[in-house]
Formats: sequence, C-alpha cells, structure tokens
Amino acid sequence: FTAVSQLNRGIKKSEKEDERLHLQKLNLKAGEKAMSLAAFSTAESYLKAGIDMFLDHHWEQHYDLSIQLYSLYAEAEYSICNFKEVGRVTGIIIQHAKSFQDKQRAYATLIKSLGVENKL
Repeated sequence: FTAVSQLNRGIKKSEKEDERLHLQKLNLKAGEKAMSLAAFSTAESYLKAGIDMFLDHHWEQHYDLSIQLYSLYAEAEYSICNFKEVGRVTGIIIQHAKSFQDKQRAYATLIKSLGVENKL
C-alpha cells in the first residue's frame, strides 16, 4: 500500500500514458487487496485515485480497466455506506457498459444499496 500511495502523490495527469495506466492497475490491485482485508475506506481511496487518473474517452480506450475500477469502487462505497455515491457510480457504469454481464455487478451493488436504504 505504501508504494502505491507514494506513486499516487507523484503522478500528474500529464505523465506518460503507459506510466499512468500502470499506476491505475496498481491502484486496482491495491483496492482489491484492501477489499479482501475489509479495509473499505483504504480500498475506496485507491480505487478513486485510479479513476481520477483517467483522461477523456477512457471508456472507449480502456474499457476493461474502467469497468473494473468503477465496479469495485461502487462496492467499496457501498461497504462504507456512501449510498449516494453508489447510485452515481453505478449510473455511470450502466450508461457505459457494453453488455449485460458488465452491468450485472453494478446492478447487484445498486440493488443492495437501495435495499439497505429501504428504497426498493
């Protein structure tokens, strides 16, 4: 976690694309690891950092990474009870996902969120 945090502090959106993509993948891995350890706030921060590094048109250029980061980010937000953000992020996923399979994880997270809020 420490290495990824240090790299996040040093990256700028103007950095080389391959370096930025590598760091986004590291943030995804750190987020996955933090989720597996039930460190949901930590996971949220790494996943948000990865998302924030995207440039315009990332859904077209880096679709798989976008789906992975956004889907896990929605789950992390659900885990820390930030249901408004869950709704916003799952809406983005549903809008950009190319298949039902890619939308399924977002729908599941959204339904769980709405259930907790008694909005079903």
